[in-house]
Amino acid sequence: MRNFYEWIVTDLRKVFFRSVCAGLLIAMGCVWGAGSVHAGDITLGWTANTSPYLKGYKIYYGTSKTSYASNISVAKTTSCTLSGLKEGVYYYFAATVLTTDGKESGFSNQVAAYIPVSGGTASSDVVHRINAGGSAVTAGGVDWDADRYYNGSTRTYGNSSSIAGTTADLLYQTERYGKTFGYSLPVSSGVYTVKLHFAELYFSSVNSRVFDLEVENRQFALDNFDIVREVGSKTAVVKTINNVRVVDGSLDIDFGAAIDNGKISAIEVILVSANI
Repeated sequence: MRNFYEWIVTDLRKVFFRSVCAGLLIAMGCVWGAGSVHAGDITLGWTANTSPYLKGYKIYYGTSKTSYASNISVAKTTSCTLSGLKEGVYYYFAATVLTTDGKESGFSNQVAAYIPVSGGTASSDVVHRINAGGSAVTAGGVDWDADRYYNGSTRTYGNSSSIAGTTADLLYQTERYGKTFGYSLPVSSGVYTVKLHFAELYFSSVNSRVFDLEVENRQFALDNFDIVREVGSKTAVVKTINNVRVVDGSLDIDFGAAIDNGKISAIEVILVSANI
């Protein structure tokens, strides 16, 4: 089970840069990572080229898949960090080989990475706040909509237990549960942060409820989630999933139970970027 960022990094290990230069087939090897150091920065890495004709590399990058607005030359190294990139945007990268006789190879395969947005969340960026299993409420000073957009075989439950770890007890006193169910939340194409809220209202011992969940075509997944084991009974816990990319108009969250039922107390969906 992998989120979208983990998929990018793993897939990059399979990409081989190969180019003909000065009559020699040069294998740059496979890129081992493309990860954000912090907002506005990106680090690219690759395995070393061992050709005796190697002078260095040139890294091309930009926000278009078909052309690169910028480039930098780097020496005989296996990584570089690019700074000052625009936040909330996907960037595309490719490399070329530079040789000691002044030649430059063709482009490598292209790779991409998203530059996350730093700072807080504006209220205008909140697309959904849903009180799962309950009616519209104001909890913790925040307004939450009544439960909707759910699907599958599912029911609701609630009680008035005091909830530890939060000042928004009311939000965690209802839940939607089921063996197999989900939510399909309407959203525009973009990149989102998803926050999933849980509290175990019914059980007090571990291994009473164990379930899996996944977000938007397995961009994030959590296996064998046991709320009591993680935080205890009647205690709030929030799972925050960053950089969820949606292109089909629906952000899908799916639950499947291993023991008893899966459940959810509340869902937040926050727009990070409309650029994808």
